Amino acid sequence: MAELVIVDGNNLLMRSVHAMYGKTLSSSSGTPTGPLMTFIGSLSSIVKTTAAKRLVVCWDSGRSARRLIISSEYKANRKTPSEGFSEWKDSTFDLVKRFLDLAGIEQVQVDGVEADDLVAHFWRHRNQDKRSVIVSNDKDFLQLLDPGVAQLRPSSANVSDEVWTHRTVEERMGIAWWQVPFYLALVGDVSDNVAGVPRIGPKRARTIIQERQEWEGILEHPSVSPHREAAITALFQVDLRTPMEEIEVDPQLPLFRPVMSAEVMSFLARYELERLRTQAMTGSLFSH
Repeated sequence: MAELVIVDGNNLLMRSVHAMYGKTLSSSSGTPTGPLMTFIGSLSSIVKTTAAKRLVVCWDSGRSARRLIISSEYKANRKTPSEGFSEWKDSTFDLVKRFLDLAGIEQVQVDGVEADDLVAHFWRHRNQDKRSVIVSNDKDFLQLLDPGVAQLRPSSANVSDEVWTHRTVEERMGIAWWQVPFYLALVGDVSDNVAGVPRIGPKRARTIIQERQEWEGILEHPSVSPHREAAITALFQVDLRTPMEEIEVDPQLPLFRPVMSAEVMSFLARYELERLRTQAMTGSLFSH
């Protein structure tokens, strides 16, 4: 049983949106329901797989205000989706958040704070004597995989669910979990517009980290020292372990006890999600 399951809501929902985009699954009123059905089904599977005792879904609220102070270009090169896709995505976000609200499933969103930092907030304040699980495919969370935490990386069309631990990071990346921010700072991240250090790729970054181990020693490496300020800025952008903002969110979560109320049943009936409605009625939707 996982004492705490922290879900990167944006990551899970966008996977649901992309999986169903362009497909014709809709209610009779014309509302696209495929991503909603996929998200709820995925969350149900996660609850059963992890036997979650406590669970929270974390949502983005725009780009991090503190990171934008350091670099106005942070995440500036994210692709703008087409108008049709954007409207479809926003509609799905609204439906999913409404469902979670009706079902009494904990969800958190804070203005100017990214979901990544909310995940890290709950990670910092968890019961470290108990097992926790982060649900996301985002590689940035590898830096949070201390011996008490695993990352459940949900399946895609061609890849089954994967579970990463600190041992997986060591085996596949050749570095320790706590060194992952150093690696990300050196190689950069195109998707987040984090420049990294010029002419340092994955193999070179691993070698430098294995040789120097700690950040101060890495900054003094001949390949890094000429770009010291760029490296420090990049680390600030990618490091989730050090709090970026004062996040005024109570990290103490109640037991995971979703309520399959009449409002939930009405919601599922409205969008004609009969299989999920049957599971909710029989108590099997979020049981473990």
